[in-house]
Amino acid sequence: MNDQQSEEMVKQLRRIADALERLSPPQPKEPAPKDLQK
Repeated sequence: MNDQQSEEMVKQLRRIADALERLSPPQPKEPAPKDLQK
């Protein structure tokens, strides 16, 4: 996979994530998975 393809994938994933955030009601903050992966 080249850089341009991965950039397009990232753009699409961000768009999907934005849409999901708008659709889903606000949820109580839970520990982010990032914090568990250190």
